[in-house]
Amino acid sequence: QPQRSIGCIYYSFESPPPILEPVLILNGERCDTVINNVCFPSQVSKTYGSKNRGLCCVTMLESTLKKYEGQHDVLDTMIRQELAGWFPDYHHAIGNQWK
Repeated sequence: QPQRSIGCIYYSFESPPPILEPVLILNGERCDTVINNVCFPSQVSKTYGSKNRGLCCVTMLESTLKKYEGQHDVLDTMIRQELAGWFPDYHHAIGNQWK
């Protein structure tokens, strides 16, 4: 069976997380999207984030990695826009404060 590649980008943030439960959020759309799934490891254990900071993990499939190869800033922008659509109450924080 051929191996498949995935990639992850992590964001650190000071605001409360958009999701309080320790769950994996799957993208059910998969039409012209960059995110495959999102989780907040700091909701599983506070030791997964830095002191007073949360941690967001965004996973992308191989097709997204190839599409944005060498375009890290563009990919980051696309991920932030998609996350802001998923969590509209956190739009400003995702776009400007998550590192």
